[in-house]
Amino acid sequence: MALASVLVATGARAEPPEAGRARIELSIEPCTDVSPDEVRRIAAIELRATAVEAPVHDPGTTRAEVSCEGEVAKIRVLDPLTGKSLARDIALDRVAAPARSRLLALAVVELVSASWIELEANPAPEVAPVAPPVRGEDRVAALEVVRERAASQPVVASAPRAAPGTWRITAELGVRWFAVDSEPLLGVGARVGVDPLSTLGVDLDVMAEHGTSSSALGSVALDSASIGAVMRFRREIARLTLHGGPGVRAGLAWIAGYPSAPALAVGHQIDGVWAAPVAAVGIGYTTPQHLALELGLEAGYVVLPVRGIVDEGRDVRADGFFSGATIGAGWAF
Repeated sequence: MALASVLVATGARAEPPEAGRARIELSIEPCTDVSPDEVRRIAAIELRATAVEAPVHDPGTTRAEVSCEGEVAKIRVLDPLTGKSLARDIALDRVAAPARSRLLALAVVELVSASWIELEANPAPEVAPVAPPVRGEDRVAALEVVRERAASQPVVASAPRAAPGTWRITAELGVRWFAVDSEPLLGVGARVGVDPLSTLGVDLDVMAEHGTSSSALGSVALDSASIGAVMRFRREIARLTLHGGPGVRAGLAWIAGYPSAPALAVGHQIDGVWAAPVAAVGIGYTTPQHLALELGLEAGYVVLPVRGIVDEGRDVRADGFFSGATIGAGWAF
């Protein structure tokens, strides 16, 4: 494959680097829609260095070689300042033709910077690399490039994540079925959660719920006020929190019958305590503004039931297996 530049003389002599500036040597073979001069220009600007055209072969100058095989650019960096050799392949066909020179230049910059960073991170390696002697001013210039680039990089604040001890307070809307063939109870409530450990937390909630059902003789209302406590085994995935665990729910239930024809039926009211072990799962999301969104599912079995008997219709009861779902919104702090 032909080189982008043709040698007209042998034994090219390295020019001394500009004072205070690092220097890189670039050898670039022709690639489709890539301008070697543009690659050198951009690389020099990004590295704040002097980019010289190969061949110089100065023992103290970092060398970047670019070759192409079809639409794949192969980059190799030989760095005498750190004794490193780095390589990377870039797929040029994934970007538009006008952007290929810039893409290639930035890839070269990243590899050179990755090598020069060792001058800052490990200035005195215990195992010295096999490399030719380099000038002290070259090392200083390259180290200054690393520090300038680090200082100029925008500081990106990491997204706040729920930390151990985070509290959540949410308002809840819910629906619950006490039996498969029963009418649902709709409810409102509030939930408080705390996560004292990164994988373990506790939820406490209060819910007020109401539902009605009809029969041939009238309607029956079921009202419930309950308190739930659930242990949350939790796992965070970015801003999402998956959680689930066992718990208990207990409350008061009021059942009242309202006959459609008082001459044909009599309505009664009963109340009682109901309680059930439960299992709950849910998913939560917390925004950077500390808005907490929650979706939960709950199922259990009432071991302390309350039942209202209805003539010519289904009994109304807080009894047996039940299931429910809640959606909530609030704040995390």
